Amino acid sequence: VKETTEGNDTVRKMFASDLESAVSQSILSNNTGKYLSGETIAEEHIILDTVEKDGNTIIYALTTYGEYGFENNIFTKVSGTGVIPTRITLGKDDKGYSLVEYKMPEDGSRYTDSIKEMFPDNLANRAIHYTDWDAEKCYQQEYQYANEYLTSIARTAEVNFKVDKKLDNMNVKASNSFIDLYHD
Repeated sequence: VKETTEGNDTVRKMFASDLESAVSQSILSNNTGKYLSGETIAEEHIILDTVEKDGNTIIYALTTYGEYGFENNIFTKVSGTGVIPTRITLGKDDKGYSLVEYKMPEDGSRYTDSIKEMFPDNLANRAIHYTDWDAEKCYQQEYQYANEYLTSIARTAEVNFKVDKKLDNMNVKASNSFIDLYHD
């Protein structure tokens, strides 16, 4: 991934020789640094459709992103996203694919309408109402990435998406003092 500055905006320019790698790199590039950092990162995507338009490739996909780290000796997703319908636009030249645009839906009351604006009519409903199978496929691939990372560092640990937190019994006034200290 190469970062360049255009005006006041930092643009991440990445190149990949094949479409799957370009989509993966786009997801990782767009999300890295936006969430609580973990020890390793993972992504998964399901491409719903691709369209060639004006020399670009537009990918309509369901994507996930995760930052993984250790909590209570369990390797878990410490931050990231759930399944997010995403439109990725890639350009292609002799160096390979490069990211042109990475578009996610708006939050809150504009979520559904923004997906309908981003996706063609024949895909919008599928993107809005993705299935449990879609989510499971994405999360299983993230799980596999986490296990591969553990193997690469020669460590074994349980991989789990959620760790039950054991909170200390702390005086409320003291707890609120910490919150005030770190929110200023």
